[in-house]
Amino acid sequence: MNVIFEESGQFKVARILSETEANYQIELSTGKRSKLKRSHVIFEFDKAPCTLSELIPTAENLAAEMDPAFLWEFAPPEDFRAEDLAEDYYGHEPSLIEKLALLVRLHGSPVYFHRRGKGLYKAAPPDILEAALAAIEKKRLQEELQAQWVESLVNFQIPDAMREDLNTFLSHPNKNTMAWKAFESALSRSGLGIKEMLLKLGVYQDELAITLASFCEKFLPKGYEAPELAIPSLPELPIAEVEAYSIDNDSTTEIDDAFSIKQIADDTYQFGVHIAAPALAVSKDSELDLAARKRMSTIYLPGKKITMQSAALVDAFSLNAGAIKPCISLYVVADLSTGDIISEESKIESIYIKENLRLSQFDEALLSRENLTDESVDMPYAFLLRPLWRLSQHLSAKRDELRGYPEKHQGLEFSVELAGDWRDQNAKVQLIPRRRDNPLDLMIGEMMIFTNVVWSGMLSRLKVPGIFRTQQFGRAKQSSHPVAHQSMGVPQYAWMTSPLRRYVDLLNQQQLISAINHGVSAPLVAPYKPKDLDLLKIMTQFDTLIQQWRHFQDSMERFWSLRWLQQQGITEAEAKVLRDDVVRLINAPLSLTVSDMPAYERGTLVKIKIDGINLLKLKANAHFLEFIAAPEIDDAATDEDEELFDDALDEALDGDTLNGVTASEIDPEAAAETVRCAVFGYPIAQSLSPTLHAIAASHCGLQLRYDKVEVKPEDFVATVQQFFADGGRGLNITIPFKLEAFELAKNHLSERAKAAQAVNTLWSEEGEIHGDNTDGIGLVNDIQSHGHTIQGKRILLIGAGGAARGTLLPLLTAGCVALHIANRTASKAQTLAEQAQALDKNDTAISASALDDIPGQWDIVINASASSLEDAPLAIPATIFADNALAYDMVYRPSGSTAFLEQSKRLDAKHVLDGLGMLVAQGMESFRIWHGVEVDATQVLRELRQSIQAKQQS
Repeated sequence: MNVIFEESGQFKVARILSETEANYQIELSTGKRSKLKRSHVIFEFDKAPCTLSELIPTAENLAAEMDPAFLWEFAPPEDFRAEDLAEDYYGHEPSLIEKLALLVRLHGSPVYFHRRGKGLYKAAPPDILEAALAAIEKKRLQEELQAQWVESLVNFQIPDAMREDLNTFLSHPNKNTMAWKAFESALSRSGLGIKEMLLKLGVYQDELAITLASFCEKFLPKGYEAPELAIPSLPELPIAEVEAYSIDNDSTTEIDDAFSIKQIADDTYQFGVHIAAPALAVSKDSELDLAARKRMSTIYLPGKKITMQSAALVDAFSLNAGAIKPCISLYVVADLSTGDIISEESKIESIYIKENLRLSQFDEALLSRENLTDESVDMPYAFLLRPLWRLSQHLSAKRDELRGYPEKHQGLEFSVELAGDWRDQNAKVQLIPRRRDNPLDLMIGEMMIFTNVVWSGMLSRLKVPGIFRTQQFGRAKQSSHPVAHQSMGVPQYAWMTSPLRRYVDLLNQQQLISAINHGVSAPLVAPYKPKDLDLLKIMTQFDTLIQQWRHFQDSMERFWSLRWLQQQGITEAEAKVLRDDVVRLINAPLSLTVSDMPAYERGTLVKIKIDGINLLKLKANAHFLEFIAAPEIDDAATDEDEELFDDALDEALDGDTLNGVTASEIDPEAAAETVRCAVFGYPIAQSLSPTLHAIAASHCGLQLRYDKVEVKPEDFVATVQQFFADGGRGLNITIPFKLEAFELAKNHLSERAKAAQAVNTLWSEEGEIHGDNTDGIGLVNDIQSHGHTIQGKRILLIGAGGAARGTLLPLLTAGCVALHIANRTASKAQTLAEQAQALDKNDTAISASALDDIPGQWDIVINASASSLEDAPLAIPATIFADNALAYDMVYRPSGSTAFLEQSKRLDAKHVLDGLGMLVAQGMESFRIWHGVEVDATQVLRELRQSIQAKQQS
């Protein structure tokens, strides 16, 4: 005796071995024996016209010939059993195959027949059937249209209906739209990235347009210009007795600082440092303040400045020549024969700006150290420059004494200037070199440092909080309380001299005004009180945005440097070795990775060949040609030496040199402030995350420090909080902390993290910890990057733990038509399937079973179990792989294969992939979240695999 029964949505045949009132003991065609409840049996039969294993396939073939619409026409309105309808349909006593075929057809036509129980069905009401058929037809038409769109896109033609959507794909696509799904399919088929496809389609004019748009659409969606807001009137201020001169780049429009000088005796002078005072009008939390806080800093690009403040406010407070402007003045009386500071006084006043001097007015050869000290040499503005130079030399020497070593100012910096519109890729590029030890820059920078030290000291003495700069043990960061800045050789330091272009300076100026006006009572009336949490939030927000701005500025500098190489037709160049295979060109602010680079000391001069310039990816191929010269003594300085340069150039030139050099070259703290990320785990020794993130950072020019940190479980929460308090950018989280990370970020979780109920990526925004889970999207992205599509595919997911759970939402969102979850313990698989059903919005067929009871064949089989870690094969049926199927193992090995992948090959899986690509793709998603930069995961994977193989061979 035999039975037909249903299990996990599939019909099965078994031989009865024995029976009781409630159960059968059965044997499947595979030989497996189990207990079966009578209630699960649809019908019994004695003999079959074929073997039991052939029975279901034979019935399925016959069922395929049946028209469900015809069956629905004569089905009774009430509930009915399949075998009862079979008699009406066939007009005779149906055979076993005929009964089973009708059962299969009814079960496979849920639109026409609603299942009411085991083998029990009811015809759909006419109105419901009509609506369901209309929905099916609509979906068919949409899929047909989507396929047409895909064909157009891969041929680089834009369907008219997609034109508006394409403008959103760079920065904020709606991934649930048909347009995006068509675009994604086209990307997969073409092998192109988003930017490459949009450029091919002509959505953006050229590489410059798409590079600008990728930043501005995300960070400046309302346009480049800061909003114009009402500026409150100021009280009348006393007018200074002196007149001031500013010294800036030719392109400077936000003139923050100016100088005055008055001789008191032979070597005794009064020096005035006069700083623009927008904080007199921009009060805490006012509209003007909040608008500045949104940008945090002026953004400097070749040919363009995107100002932090509105044009009207800049004009009102910039120290422009010929006007009387409000300012905060520091008056210092000094004896230039000894360098002694006799007195200091700070005032809030107005001052007449006599002249705006520009760097181009001065002959660099004339303005040398020797000529500045030789009064017999005639030079312009000697009455101002010579005393400033003498004082700055004394101030610098004092800092050298405290620091314990002299400052180094070596090499060149470049200003990138354009002849033409800054948005025109064909604008002519000019690179203008300037020595870093230029005396004019150094004296102005030294005066700014001195001013910042004096005013931060005032806040410190009066216990007025502010945002201070600290640097100890080689790392610079922000702090809400004053601490020594070791590399600068000062007891405390704060940015206070650039309030028109940097928000930290503006905030500190608000505090400084209270300190000057109220003295010891300032802590009670200052805008920010001691232990004010708003300060910590602003510090975090500033760090987050400033890194984005610096990265964008560096990218634009790199873009125009590569464009300069193209315009000049340069294919060979001299360069100095920075480290390993990285060199910096002598004649351009550009670093490149050189293939076949011999091992040379830092500073070695070499010749390289340059080709393959890609403006979209900001890359060029560089090949070693020949050795030229060994490093000079100064060139052999270490990375640490470079990181200990002071702020002088940045403060001196008000940041305008960001038009020409990277932030780390003009602002040494930027090098010390290298973006910090890490992976936390326990244990953590084998993690590849530092390597893959280093590769990604090298592709986009990001200065990144990525550590792997073994954290004891009891210290996890405190360590995470301290990491972000110290200015860390982002964390990857691995075993065993994903649940703890989920709890830590519970107030700011992504939809993916909520679905996975675990977090593997953390970052901080405005003092709050945010969490995401990038594992699932990493899996999907890796599968698609290898030319496989998930949309329309049947997916088998093996495993029911956290790894499997993290993939549910991304797989369902990617559009699979069926998802079956299999696990050693069937009940766990069923539980996960129920969770998947709760997430599903696409009517995906979701089912579950035990491992050895997996039904049917599958297009993509994903192993999310630990079997390959144990090098053990899985107890799975031999027929689970469909034609052209992909086997994917989340585990990876140096060899590129695993126990599961080898087993899959034996079971005729056409394609196999290990989990290294998933590791890279989930890491690149974290990288994108933290840094706002998309890196080609395919290239990172290639380099990472090469690195792994090289280590295996060594």
